[in-house]
Amino acid sequence: MKGKFAKVAYGVGNLGQALFFNSVQTFLIFFYTDMMYLDPKLVGLGFSISYVKTMVYLLMLALALLLWFSGWLKPGRKVLQEC
Repeated sequence: MKGKFAKVAYGVGNLGQALFFNSVQTFLIFFYTDMMYLDPKLVGLGFSISYVKTMVYLLMLALALLLWFSGWLKPGRKVLQEC
């Protein structure tokens, strides 16, 4: 899978996930603003906070995996005695 076919295949595969995510997000915004009568600014703030929280968690996970695979977090490693 090289070249143009791989790019098209990736785009088609990502389409379903993006369509589902955007549909759920649109429904939630409609539900919170029109059914629950919340202020749209408050709904936007809630979504923004959840995106920032997800970003922080993913960065922490990436750092932990980086340290694990580099050997810094392996079980039995004595960090203080090596310094």
